[in-house]
Amino acid sequence: MRVNPPVSEMFTRAFQLAYFIYPDKPTSLEIATNALAKVEVAAAAQDKRLYYDPAGRTSAERIRRDRFRTKVSLGQLHLLQRLVYVESEPYERQMEQPGSATTVDEEDMIIHFIKHLVKISLRRNSFYVTLGFSRLLHNYSTAETMDIYNLVVQDPERFRDDYYYRSRKGRMMREIKERFGSLVNILRGHRGEERFQPQEHSDRHAGLVKECLNRFAPWATPCLVPAAFDPTTIEIPHLSFRGSDPDEEHLIEVNRIHAVLHPDCYQRLTESLALDSPDWRLEIPLFLLPDDRKNQKGSSGDRRHPPALNEEELSRVASQLAEQAARRRRFSAGLLRVDVDGVERARLD
Repeated sequence: MRVNPPVSEMFTRAFQLAYFIYPDKPTSLEIATNALAKVEVAAAAQDKRLYYDPAGRTSAERIRRDRFRTKVSLGQLHLLQRLVYVESEPYERQMEQPGSATTVDEEDMIIHFIKHLVKISLRRNSFYVTLGFSRLLHNYSTAETMDIYNLVVQDPERFRDDYYYRSRKGRMMREIKERFGSLVNILRGHRGEERFQPQEHSDRHAGLVKECLNRFAPWATPCLVPAAFDPTTIEIPHLSFRGSDPDEEHLIEVNRIHAVLHPDCYQRLTESLALDSPDWRLEIPLFLLPDDRKNQKGSSGDRRHPPALNEEELSRVASQLAEQAARRRRFSAGLLRVDVDGVERARLD
């Protein structure tokens, strides 16, 4: 059973995260309020997805679906965390536009990039999180990434071939390219592999990257990868799933996501495989900022020290949330009629 913290605690967490991404108090309050207002709706949609069985699946696909979920189901606290990423994106895009009243610098762009990578991988599962952070934020090879994921999932039945890794990496790159557009550039390397044009000496940003990952790792989740971990002799029970009900694996999936996103846990995983330190494998994209913005200082707020929220602000947010919930209840009453070309095709209560 998942126990969610009080609304005030959830809102404070959401505000502090939003302020780290976009350090402006009114904007961060709006981001956090919008995110918290959508948690219940997102949770309901997520629950309905568990019962969805699209037609046309083969028997093998149904068997695999029955054993493993392809998308992780998140508790309300982690849904809220992801919704903050979703709600902040329009403000980030506006900040990045030429002529914006709010300037953007390299630190802002690195935070926006890492946050977006978390957002698009977290809505899937631990495979995409491992792939994204091993291949797109770090430059571990496909073979090394396969070893990292196999160590995280601890299940030989989850083995994927290198074509699967390359094709999914290409899909994630396209999503990132759509998000950042002309601010990033794609290079073609060995065997036609596409990568984002990297910065020189990306390791100088290692401290900022660790700070981002500490904040973006799933809230209130434990570090389960032990120090001096030897994968040939030790199994991590809380990362391993041996059950028959796929819905029992969701909490384990969140643990796996923590193991990849949390910098200390990820360091231990790479050390156990005798790989280079993640600091040395960082490969942050070169952000192609307009010339008139390259030497400007970005966000003016101190993102590491968000302002305190007073009782009036918390009360106002509570009133807004109550009003939105009441509005949803009013609109949810009655039947939904589906018309196609003027002809009623279905009704849904």
